[in-house]
Amino acid sequence: MKVVGYARRSRERHNGFGLEEQEDRIRRWADYREADVVAILRDDDTSGIAEPEQRPGLGEALRLLREGDADALVVAKFDRLSRSVHGFSDVLRASEREGWKLVCLDPEVDFTTAIGRGWATMLTVFADIEREAFVNRMRGGRAAKQARGGYVGGHRLHRRYGYRLVEHADGKRDYEPVPAEQRAIAEIRKLRDGGMTLQQVGEELERRGVPGPTGNGWNRPTLHRILKREVA
Repeated sequence: MKVVGYARRSRERHNGFGLEEQEDRIRRWADYREADVVAILRDDDTSGIAEPEQRPGLGEALRLLREGDADALVVAKFDRLSRSVHGFSDVLRASEREGWKLVCLDPEVDFTTAIGRGWATMLTVFADIEREAFVNRMRGGRAAKQARGGYVGGHRLHRRYGYRLVEHADGKRDYEPVPAEQRAIAEIRKLRDGGMTLQQVGEELERRGVPGPTGNGWNRPTLHRILKREVA
């Protein structure tokens, strides 16, 4: 039997099931089954919800199978193939239509039976749930970091009152507190807690000569945004 292996590492995390580990598992399985490995295609930094044909590695693997250069597609772990029911179904239907086998090593599932296909669909649903939970955890972490004054990335580098954006020697960027502006933020909170309206707070800051973020004084939207951002 001739097989083509497929390995994928997600863009969301690079510390999990690595490409080399997946490839090693596929080759050990092929040795045990005395199967010839035609190729092992990789997709690095690629989401599992991407359409199969849109992934360079998986797209090439499917082409080899379609053209009869291999008899089976082997993946080391189920969620390396797809994290969406739609994507998995596309690959499974292609295998049935084109006459090649789909082999999953973890967990071991026989996709040629109705029970195997049913289990595979259930596994895909749970993989999708796990991914959504992971994304939610990432968002929560980003929000917590932002609340602490950390830089959480983005297409634009926003100026944040109370912090300056700095780039470190390793290329990473982060926010560092600006002492004078941090003192102003503390005073804003103190005045607000004392019962002043946002307009009164702005007037008091201008009376004291505290410069605003843009040098044009203070207004209610600016004060509201600063207070809201500083809530931990």
